[in-house]
Amino acid sequence: MKQTVKTSRAAGQLEKMFRALNTRFFDGKLPEPIITLKKTPGAYGHITCGKTWTAGTEQRHEINISTATLDRSIEETTATLLHEMCHLYNMVNGIKDTSGSANAYHNKRFKQVAESHGLTVSHHEKYGWTITEPNDELLTFLLENDFSGILIT
Repeated sequence: MKQTVKTSRAAGQLEKMFRALNTRFFDGKLPEPIITLKKTPGAYGHITCGKTWTAGTEQRHEINISTATLDRSIEETTATLLHEMCHLYNMVNGIKDTSGSANAYHNKRFKQVAESHGLTVSHHEKYGWTITEPNDELLTFLLENDFSGILIT
């Protein structure tokens, strides 16, 4: 991908990736969220539980990718985006995948959905089944689509 100096272009790259991931891993059925970039202390990204944005007459969720993590590899950044997309899939399908005071603990339902959509999931003592990495299918997808990085200089 092109090197960029504007966060709007980086967000555009993430929107393009969302669409391609949605097609490949969710049969294009996920509603498109608003993708934002802002620093999120203690997290690589997050999705809003409610539809917090209005786009025309449509309400949308927000997926945020933390600007503090955009220097990670494209594989790791994509795993974060896909992690949040799995939460979106679960919300759309009425699957409760988190619990706790901040909905931070990821349960086995999250693990099951994530592992069937391009991720490998391992357990974190405090946050549950939340540590996500790309599986071989996702790595192949990245190569096939020439997703090589999101660089902000």
